Amino acid sequence: MKTLILYSTMFGATEKCARLLAAQLGTATQVHNVAARALPDLSGFDTVILGSSIKVGKIGAKMSRFVRRHQATLACKQLGLFLCCGETEDKVDYLRSQFGEVLWAKAKAKCHFGGEIDVTKVDGFTRFMLKAAKKYQSYSRIDQAAIESFARTMAN
Repeated sequence: MKTLILYSTMFGATEKCARLLAAQLGTATQVHNVAARALPDLSGFDTVILGSSIKVGKIGAKMSRFVRRHQATLACKQLGLFLCCGETEDKVDYLRSQFGEVLWAKAKAKCHFGGEIDVTKVDGFTRFMLKAAKKYQSYSRIDQAAIESFARTMAN
Protein backbone atom coordinates (compact mmCIF):
# COMPACT_ATOMS: atom_id res chain seq x y z
CA MET A 1 0.00 0.00 0.00
CA LYS A 2 1.53 3.31 -1.09
CA THR A 3 1.02 6.35 1.10
CA LEU A 4 1.43 10.03 0.28
CA ILE A 5 1.76 12.62 3.03
CA LEU A 6 1.15 16.17 1.83
CA TYR A 7 1.80 19.00 4.24
CA SER A 8 1.68 22.77 4.48
CA THR A 9 4.00 24.42 6.98
CA MET A 10 4.88 27.93 8.10
CA PHE A 11 8.04 27.44 10.12
CA GLY A 12 8.82 23.73 9.82
CA ALA A 13 6.88 21.97 12.59
CA THR A 14 4.34 20.37 10.24
CA GLU A 15 7.13 19.11 7.98
CA LYS A 16 8.87 17.64 11.02
CA CYS A 17 5.65 15.88 12.08
CA ALA A 18 5.01 14.63 8.53
CA ARG A 19 8.49 13.08 8.46
CA LEU A 20 8.05 11.54 11.93
CA LEU A 21 4.75 10.05 10.73
CA ALA A 22 6.37 8.74 7.54
CA ALA A 23 9.02 6.98 9.63
CA GLN A 24 6.22 5.25 11.55
CA LEU A 25 4.38 4.21 8.38
CA GLY A 26 7.33 2.68 6.54
CA THR A 27 9.18 2.73 3.25
CA ALA A 28 6.19 2.93 0.88
CA THR A 29 5.49 6.46 2.13
CA GLN A 30 6.35 9.66 0.28
CA VAL A 31 6.34 13.11 1.91
CA HIS A 32 5.82 16.34 -0.07
CA ASN A 33 5.19 19.97 0.68
CA VAL A 34 1.94 20.95 -1.04
CA ALA A 35 3.73 24.16 -2.11
CA ALA A 36 6.11 22.16 -4.35
CA ARG A 37 5.97 22.93 -8.05
CA ALA A 38 5.44 19.30 -9.02
CA LEU A 39 3.46 16.96 -6.83
CA PRO A 40 3.04 13.24 -7.48
CA ASP A 41 -0.10 12.03 -9.22
CA LEU A 42 -2.64 11.03 -6.58
CA SER A 43 -3.70 8.01 -8.64
CA GLY A 44 -0.46 6.26 -7.66
CA PHE A 45 -1.40 6.16 -3.97
CA ASP A 46 -3.89 4.14 -1.95
CA THR A 47 -3.63 6.41 1.09
CA VAL A 48 -3.29 10.19 1.29
CA ILE A 49 -2.59 12.04 4.53
CA LEU A 50 -3.00 15.82 4.67
CA GLY A 51 -1.37 17.92 7.36
CA SER A 52 -1.23 21.65 7.92
CA SER A 53 -0.21 24.31 10.33
CA ILE A 54 -2.81 26.80 11.54
CA LYS A 55 -2.42 30.56 11.41
CA VAL A 56 -5.22 32.83 12.55
CA GLY A 57 -7.63 29.88 12.52
CA LYS A 58 -6.91 28.73 8.94
CA ILE A 59 -4.86 26.03 7.27
CA GLY A 60 -2.26 27.13 4.73
CA ALA A 61 -3.66 28.76 1.59
CA LYS A 62 -1.91 26.28 -0.72
CA MET A 63 -3.31 23.34 1.23
CA SER A 64 -6.77 24.89 1.13
CA ARG A 65 -6.55 25.30 -2.68
CA PHE A 66 -5.22 21.75 -3.08
CA VAL A 67 -8.11 20.34 -1.04
CA ARG A 68 -10.70 22.25 -3.09
CA ARG A 69 -9.16 21.15 -6.41
CA HIS A 70 -8.78 17.49 -5.48
CA GLN A 71 -11.68 16.88 -3.13
CA ALA A 72 -13.36 14.28 -5.36
CA THR A 73 -10.15 12.27 -5.78
CA LEU A 74 -9.25 12.55 -2.09
CA ALA A 75 -12.72 11.32 -1.11
CA CYS A 76 -11.96 8.05 -2.96
CA LYS A 77 -8.73 7.40 -1.03
CA GLN A 78 -8.02 6.08 2.41
CA LEU A 79 -7.54 9.44 4.09
CA GLY A 80 -5.91 10.92 7.20
CA LEU A 81 -5.96 14.52 8.47
CA PHE A 82 -3.69 16.21 10.98
CA LEU A 83 -2.89 19.67 12.27
CA CYS A 84 0.14 21.20 13.93
CA CYS A 85 -0.16 24.32 16.04
CA GLY A 86 0.95 25.57 19.39
CA GLU A 87 -2.42 25.93 21.05
CA THR A 88 -3.34 22.95 23.16
CA GLU A 89 -7.13 23.05 23.02
CA ASP A 90 -9.01 20.51 20.92
CA LYS A 91 -8.62 21.07 17.18
CA VAL A 92 -11.58 19.00 16.00
CA ASP A 93 -13.48 22.10 14.85
CA TYR A 94 -10.46 23.31 12.86
CA LEU A 95 -10.09 19.95 11.13
CA ARG A 96 -13.77 19.82 10.21
CA SER A 97 -14.09 23.44 9.08
CA GLN A 98 -10.80 23.64 7.19
CA PHE A 99 -10.83 20.29 5.39
CA GLY A 100 -14.61 20.20 4.87
CA GLU A 101 -17.38 17.83 5.87
CA VAL A 102 -16.77 15.38 3.01
CA LEU A 103 -13.11 14.78 3.82
CA TRP A 104 -13.76 14.97 7.56
CA ALA A 105 -16.32 12.17 7.29
CA LYS A 106 -14.06 10.10 5.03
CA ALA A 107 -10.89 10.41 7.14
CA LYS A 108 -9.84 7.25 8.92
CA ALA A 109 -7.60 9.18 11.33
CA LYS A 110 -7.85 12.79 12.50
CA CYS A 111 -5.46 14.30 15.00
CA HIS A 112 -3.64 17.32 16.42
CA PHE A 113 0.10 16.61 16.69
CA GLY A 114 0.94 19.62 18.86
CA GLY A 115 3.45 22.12 17.58
CA GLU A 116 6.66 23.97 18.07
CA ILE A 117 8.09 27.34 17.34
CA ASP A 118 11.64 28.57 17.02
CA VAL A 119 11.52 32.35 17.41
CA THR A 120 14.62 32.68 15.24
CA LYS A 121 12.59 31.36 12.27
CA VAL A 122 9.37 33.39 12.56
CA ASP A 123 8.39 36.26 10.29
CA GLY A 124 7.92 39.83 11.46
CA PHE A 125 4.14 39.63 11.88
CA THR A 126 4.36 36.44 13.93
CA ARG A 127 7.17 37.92 16.03
CA PHE A 128 4.96 40.96 16.72
CA MET A 129 1.97 38.78 17.66
CA LEU A 130 4.05 36.57 19.97
CA LYS A 131 5.51 39.60 21.73
CA ALA A 132 2.06 41.19 22.08
CA ALA A 133 0.75 37.98 23.64
CA LYS A 134 3.83 37.78 25.90
CA LYS A 135 4.64 34.38 24.40
CA TYR A 136 7.90 35.28 22.66
CA GLN A 137 9.88 32.18 23.41
CA SER A 138 10.77 29.00 21.56
CA TYR A 139 9.01 25.80 22.56
CA SER A 140 8.38 22.29 21.32
CA ARG A 141 5.16 20.45 22.13
CA ILE A 142 5.14 17.84 19.38
CA ASP A 143 3.12 14.87 20.62
CA GLN A 144 5.04 11.77 19.55
CA ALA A 145 2.39 9.50 21.11
CA ALA A 146 -0.31 11.14 18.95
CA ILE A 147 1.81 10.57 15.83
CA GLU A 148 2.34 6.91 16.75
CA SER A 149 -1.37 6.41 17.46
CA PHE A 150 -2.29 8.07 14.14
CA ALA A 151 0.14 5.76 12.29
CA ARG A 152 -1.36 2.67 13.97
CA THR A 153 -4.88 3.77 13.02
CA MET A 154 -3.88 4.37 9.40
CA ALA A 155 -2.08 1.00 9.19
CA ASN A 156 -5.09 -1.01 10.40
